[in-house]
Amino acid sequence: MRLAFIIALVTLACSAGPTPTRGANQATGAATAHSAAPDSMAVRVHGPTLISFYPTVTQAQIDSSEDLATVLDDFSHHLSTAQDSLRAMGFTLIDHPPGAIRIIDASGSRDIVLAPDSAYVGFVLIAPGRRDQVIYGVMTGSELIDTGHQFLAAAPSR
Repeated sequence: MRLAFIIALVTLACSAGPTPTRGANQATGAATAHSAAPDSMAVRVHGPTLISFYPTVTQAQIDSSEDLATVLDDFSHHLSTAQDSLRAMGFTLIDHPPGAIRIIDASGSRDIVLAPDSAYVGFVLIAPGRRDQVIYGVMTGSELIDTGHQFLAAAPSR
């Protein structure tokens, strides 16, 4: 699966296409900035929030790359199997295109800028009083649920 994911990302990066449509590794690195994302795409956070991000691709790109189709299908499938449990834990689930994500919460606003050399699919976990967590790549439904539990159980940041 890792090879397929890498091939899919290379295919996506190397293919030039028209305006797109929406369609396994972990890291926590992302920059926080204070100006890049437009407010119209802002994510308002009032409690635990899981933001999923994945590339926008054309149907032609999906049709021409079985690996890309598999990555996006797996990503969507695993997220859908976990969403009821994540909501039961109190998470709000939001889809967002990759790139800068403007977060607005009680403490103000900030941008989370995803690493440009990272996977184009992943998740951002946010909650008031907690340090933002960025996870790149596809996760299974049970991994998402476990990650949600660990995130909520972590000591609040100061």
